[in-house]
Amino acid sequence: MAREQAITGTSLYPDIPIYDAIIFCDLGLEPVWVKQQVEFIHCVCDEAGIPFYILEKWGLDTKASACAFCPFHRNYFYQYVQQHEPETYAAILGVDTLLCDKTPMPPMKSMLFMPRSRKRIADLTPEDCNDAECFEYCGQQIWNRF
Repeated sequence: MAREQAITGTSLYPDIPIYDAIIFCDLGLEPVWVKQQVEFIHCVCDEAGIPFYILEKWGLDTKASACAFCPFHRNYFYQYVQQHEPETYAAILGVDTLLCDKTPMPPMKSMLFMPRSRKRIADLTPEDCNDAECFEYCGQQIWNRF
């Protein structure tokens, strides 16, 4: 949508900004579909003349990321990854176990949870995961992938 607006110079979608640049922060454990989306977005940015950057380290002040460990994901994200990205889901469970056992280095003093429902990921129910955030595009509801 931002591409269409940048190319036409019009505000076809008033709620969607025309970006000055797109920055992808590669943290190293994004699901496979994120890499595919990044390739697509890079091509679209080239078409629209929008600069595209890939950062391979932390440093952005973001509200959410594509990293599987981002604490801003909705519970639905974990359900989706479990069903479609089993290797990524296994890695997420491994980190969740560290958080549960309080064994990461340095050690933690309080309980930490990745899911918003403050449960262990393996304990999320379908009801917990019924929180996908979507937006309308061309008459369809599209999951924002968080």
